[in-house]
Amino acid sequence: MTDDFVSLKAMIVSEAAADRELIRRGAAGASLPVIISEVVTTGGESAALRNLASETFDVVLFDDGLASSDKEVLLAAVRGEASRPLAVVIGEAAGLDVDGALAKPLAQQHVAELIGECIATRLPKRVLIVDDSAAVRQVIQKVLKASHFPIAAEEADGHAAACSHVTQQAYDVVILDCHMAGKDGFDTLEALLQIRPDAKILMTTERQDHTFADRARREGAAEFLYKPFFARDIDAAFSRLLRFAHLRWS
Repeated sequence: MTDDFVSLKAMIVSEAAADRELIRRGAAGASLPVIISEVVTTGGESAALRNLASETFDVVLFDDGLASSDKEVLLAAVRGEASRPLAVVIGEAAGLDVDGALAKPLAQQHVAELIGECIATRLPKRVLIVDDSAAVRQVIQKVLKASHFPIAAEEADGHAAACSHVTQQAYDVVILDCHMAGKDGFDTLEALLQIRPDAKILMTTERQDHTFADRARREGAAEFLYKPFFARDIDAAFSRLLRFAHLRWS
């Protein structure tokens, strides 16, 4: 999204005029203005690359009917952009390194849902990292910086600090370690949910034992990840927390 977060910029790469028009209609009711550029694929693949080189886009939607070599070139260009636009295929996603898909035949409601998800992905997220290891918190900070979601992360070094932070303000997600000195992650989970019953809490552990995940979900955690986890794992967890239907990283 643009730096001031006032609009979503999208590029459609498709020779199907009906699909391009349907995407425009689906974007018309979005919560933010959607600025759309269109590239007709017949002889237009180079135009898409020129657009990427000269403008900043938040999402690039392209038809699965493109030649395989053209899709590879386009995806490589998208992945090489510093702004990290989302890559969404119109049609079949199998075998493609994309961030989402719109199934054919296109439905205007599905387009509207996807645009809403793209906007949600680009809006800043406030996260609290709760872990009694400063080194682990630093690693998690680096992972969050590589996510598709723009994340501003604060830190708490244990139970008391976590409760204090959550009492003072709401977070989009709390990343909470199971194993901490003193009151552990499960004690902290209970306390945080008492403070904010609607809190979205993602618990973590380095122990490869499914009983921790089972217990965490049973006691109210919304998501669970085993360490080490990576940016794509965060993206997948956030997409589930936000109940995305079209942007998925799992």
